[in-house]
Amino acid sequence: MLNFVKRTTLGIVLVSTFGTGTAAEIILTDVNDLSASMVTISDQDTSPYTWTHTFTGTQYNPDRDFITSATLSIHLLDFDGKKKESFSFLIGDSQVLSSSKLNNGSRGDIFDIPLDDAAVAVLSETGELTFRIIATSGSFQLVGSTLIAIDPPGTPVPEPASLSLLGLGLLIGFGVVRRRNSFALAG
Repeated sequence: MLNFVKRTTLGIVLVSTFGTGTAAEIILTDVNDLSASMVTISDQDTSPYTWTHTFTGTQYNPDRDFITSATLSIHLLDFDGKKKESFSFLIGDSQVLSSSKLNNGSRGDIFDIPLDDAAVAVLSETGELTFRIIATSGSFQLVGSTLIAIDPPGTPVPEPASLSLLGLGLLIGFGVVRRRNSFALAG
């Protein structure tokens, strides 16, 4: 009887262990590299510079996946150093970030901006998000931007039914062997 319990427990553990799997977290990255032909943005411009980061056409599928957080990194360069630059970002339709801190120098500054819930929701639903930047004072260059988003692991994914059938077959086999042994001992 004790051997039967051990075998049954082993079979159940095997079925439950191999019966499901979990998908891995996906980190999505879209890079807009303008270093070869940087975009100059000036307070003389009447309209903002606009660009879109997109994850469509990659492993991300808005119908299946769900983004829970995202960060936009924007690289700006003050190329003349004559004037104090200030600017505003519009992320999606709702999130606004303004700054007047842009260091002079050859490397510029990188601004890491966590997206708010509304922007993340738009990105998750469509797989893309539009960004706008406008200079409110001075001029600078947009070197590039990177959007990093996290698509967390989903619910457990069922593995092929053959593993479950194998486990069930083992349980039935153990039961038949046990039954034969008990009849042989009784008779």
